[in-house]
Amino acid sequence: MADVNLDGRMELIVSNGGPASMGDQVREPNRLFSFDWPMDNKWLFVRVEGDGVHVSRDAIGARLSLTVEGRDGAVHTLHRRIYGGSCFSAQNPYEVGFGLGATGTPLVLTIQWPDGRMTEHVDFTAGERWVVPYPD
Repeated sequence: MADVNLDGRMELIVSNGGPASMGDQVREPNRLFSFDWPMDNKWLFVRVEGDGVHVSRDAIGARLSLTVEGRDGAVHTLHRRIYGGSCFSAQNPYEVGFGLGATGTPLVLTIQWPDGRMTEHVDFTAGERWVVPYPD
């Protein structure tokens, strides 16, 4: 799943085929499924970037927690993690998406970096793509 066309909606990418050693025996094409529905839900995409010294450039292993407040005032937390090597012959993006529903308001994004460091961020709104570099 990835937001291929950057519209806030996730698309499904199916990587078919098999090992290159199978040659012409595997001829199934790759497929991209896009979903068309009214965009009335909020979202936030976050890409964390390591420094390449303390944390890998793709920040594999980072844990993200987004605290969200709903219309009714209820507060809940959404969790995501950056994985590497997640599929055979494919890879999920290093950017993570948070679906916030029609009324979710993001409050605090907490990042636990792979080296154990923790950072909190509050300067963002729904509907953004946000890049968070490793702290100096």
